[in-house]
Amino acid sequence: MTHVRILHSSSAAPVRPKAARNTWVLMGRDPFGGPFKGCSLWGILTLLLLIGCRGNRSSTNTASEPGGADGSSDGSAGAGGQADAGAQPGPDTGGSQQGQAFDGAVGGECDTNAECADSPAAQELENIRCAGQEVYCLDQICHAQCLDPCVVARSDINPCTPPRLCVKVVGSLAFCSIKPAPCAEATDCPDYLPPTADGGQAAWACQDGVCEYPGLEYATH
Repeated sequence: MTHVRILHSSSAAPVRPKAARNTWVLMGRDPFGGPFKGCSLWGILTLLLLIGCRGNRSSTNTASEPGGADGSSDGSAGAGGQADAGAQPGPDTGGSQQGQAFDGAVGGECDTNAECADSPAAQELENIRCAGQEVYCLDQICHAQCLDPCVVARSDINPCTPPRLCVKVVGSLAFCSIKPAPCAEATDCPDYLPPTADGGQAAWACQDGVCEYPGLEYATH
């Protein structure tokens, strides 16, 4: 009789050769344990790289935004809210207006220019800024106005609207004035020479501090 020996396989698992440390890490196993147990080295490095990129991008966006932290263009709004782009400029701190926007003032009765010095019209002109100004009496009513500058290019052409004349103030500075032209001497009188009755021209004369011209009568006194 032939005897057959049956060999049973051993239940013990085959012994695997010891893997290198790097091999275990690459397979996603951390032989050192700790808080990163079960995480691969490449996974940890990738996570750190992503965090670093997001931090750099956030810093770049913050630095490129104009103005303050709220995104306003000039940074003036800040915590108090954004500035109103349509806000109108505030009033002049000196309480005065620009002469270009002043159309003149009327107020007070008079017979001469001197009587208008303290008139309501003159008081209104005190709060007006303009290069030249004057207060005068016309048709027994006080007027106050800012003056327009003028230059006489030709002696036979009046650069001002009559009855105004281009009156010298200081040096070459002159304004269109309706009041009698003051003077200390004849050279202080206007360069414009109005036409005389015969169509010619005459010369100015300084009399009692006022420029006088033949046939000329001032609109105010």
